[in-house]
Amino acid sequence: MYVIITEQDDSIYKDKTGEQYHFPNSRYLSRINKGDNVLYYKGALHSRYNNIHNTRLSNKQHYFGIGVVKEISEDPHDNKMSIAFIADFIPFPKAVPFKIAGTYLEDVKHTNHFMGGNSVRKTTEKIFKDIIARAGISIGEQVEFEYNDLLQGEAGALKSYSEGKKKEVYTTVYERRPELREQAVSIHGYACAGCGFDFKLFYGEWGEGFIHVHHIKPISEKGGENLIVNPKTDLIPLCPNCHSMVHRKKSNTLSIESLKDLIKNNGKR
Repeated sequence: MYVIITEQDDSIYKDKTGEQYHFPNSRYLSRINKGDNVLYYKGALHSRYNNIHNTRLSNKQHYFGIGVVKEISEDPHDNKMSIAFIADFIPFPKAVPFKIAGTYLEDVKHTNHFMGGNSVRKTTEKIFKDIIARAGISIGEQVEFEYNDLLQGEAGALKSYSEGKKKEVYTTVYERRPELREQAVSIHGYACAGCGFDFKLFYGEWGEGFIHVHHIKPISEKGGENLIVNPKTDLIPLCPNCHSMVHRKKSNTLSIESLKDLIKNNGKR
């Protein structure tokens, strides 16, 4: 399910964006559930808060981030309130306007969930994805994968499998979402996060810009839902050797910490 939550510029609860969100049970408890995809929204900046305009992406009504509801629990200090605990928060690089060319991005037909003081309102997958796309956030494809050495080395590909009565084999290449790779290496650099190998330092100009990009959490753990990829927390650079070792066994994808332990205890340089 998909839900939009409104973040106030001033609140007695002092909720931290992307971590927790207070809401009254009587009005909103039926609208938000564990596992919901969350879209963050802010109303227009009130004149009395002009001193905080630089903390917002826009002074106008806009959407500014996404996350997932991991848990919902009753506020221990107020049994009329609940707290939604948010995870996997991704801030938008730019504000997405509430209205474009006079047209609302939300569906105004659902008046019971649309504005009018409704701080928590349901939305549709189509609207959610449309707003994400306007923000420049990429959504990965939901596939269970194993590392394919030859394809990755040549074209940045993964060999993927779909489970069920009929088994299909197909290839998903990172070049279909090149912006994710570029964002990841821009954040993490080109040195291997496992062993530290840098292709440019070793091979010179010929090796510049070469590195594999690894998905830290197996996509199959996402439960069949569309995967929202955060290049900062979900992707990491690995050299081909380390990438092969991480994905060597289908039943177990090594964590980066485990990979480093193997190198530390057994590796030779």
